[in-house]
Amino acid sequence: MSQVFYYGGSSEEITLTVEYQPEEWRTIYVFNEDIFPSVAAPGQPCTYTATVVDDRGQPISPDFVARLKINGDVVVDDIAFYRYYDANTRTLRVQFNAPGTPGIYHLQIEWTQQIIPGITPIGYYSGSSPGVSFAVSSQHKYIVVSNERISQMVLTPGSSAVYTATITDNEGNPLPAELEMELILDTTIKILDVDFSLHYNPDQKLLTCAFSVPTAVGIGAHRVKLRWAEQGMYAGGESSGVELYVAPPSKDVIVMNESITPSRLMPGQVAQYTALIADNENYALPPFFLARLVLDGVVLTNVSFNTAYDISTKRLTVDFVVPNIIGVRTVKLAWDRQLDYSAGESSGVTVEIVGAPPGTGPGTGPGPISVESIVQIITMLLPLMLLAMLFYMLFTAIRR
Repeated sequence: MSQVFYYGGSSEEITLTVEYQPEEWRTIYVFNEDIFPSVAAPGQPCTYTATVVDDRGQPISPDFVARLKINGDVVVDDIAFYRYYDANTRTLRVQFNAPGTPGIYHLQIEWTQQIIPGITPIGYYSGSSPGVSFAVSSQHKYIVVSNERISQMVLTPGSSAVYTATITDNEGNPLPAELEMELILDTTIKILDVDFSLHYNPDQKLLTCAFSVPTAVGIGAHRVKLRWAEQGMYAGGESSGVELYVAPPSKDVIVMNESITPSRLMPGQVAQYTALIADNENYALPPFFLARLVLDGVVLTNVSFNTAYDISTKRLTVDFVVPNIIGVRTVKLAWDRQLDYSAGESSGVTVEIVGAPPGTGPGTGPGPISVESIVQIITMLLPLMLLAMLFYMLFTAIRR
């Protein structure tokens, strides 16, 4: 394998060819080949699985490509391992349609010699798998599953959701009530026995069933699908499935000792909100946590714990400008779900916002004067009033 680079200039062009030469070549081994179902109806979707490793027992590069052949004819020409191969389990998984003619067939994968470029190029010898045989029977019908849905795409271990799907045979007919299936997670974890007499509506051709995520399931992306064995005239099979993400169990955010200073507020002044905040296990929240301070649903300010939160004391301190909303109000801290923290809001602090300062109230005139302000004015003017009365009395006496 080589790559060609072109360097253009004003007077000449230079072509540089780089050859990738692997330090060593590796042989690919394929075992545990299987086809489900082993007896299929003509044209039925089937699944081929196999364990694929190199001669060191290592997973195959995601850049590797193979092809699937039935009785020597290519049925899937471009099996890109980045799409069909799970490097963690070393499992190749490819779907294909069974031939339309009944008979016994032999399926195998094969590949050409390939060099995977990189810092250390990897070379793979060409080869093919031993293969596996399966049957196509005209006595069978196959089951078609479409429109698969789950009510919630993100769940935590132990939580529940509802799976729905449209299910018919390959001729579009509803399925009988005695049919049984399994709802599985990925390829091995059974999460529900599906009884068609309970979960299937033949008039709507709709399957509806509630399920719970097993508590032992790992965090990350999974696939919920139906799987069924051969039953009467119906060949076994499985659905394509629908993706489900299992998130870590949610943590609750606990807000305590909320307070606001000063206790009486006026529009335009700067006030301060403080609170002690931890999760339900009394651990401090991370600096990337985000929240917002709200007054009766009005956002006062967005809060970044990176700057407003002291991890050592678990104290949050937020300054905010008091809005021009007169009356008794409630200030709360609210937050959305983020990572493994559930959404929520605090109990809040009740505050009173008194009249606006002069020049900021409605209309063009000054704002209302409080009783306290009137008392202060009288207190300031009283000495002057007494002095004026004294001068008046003195002046009156002199004139007499």
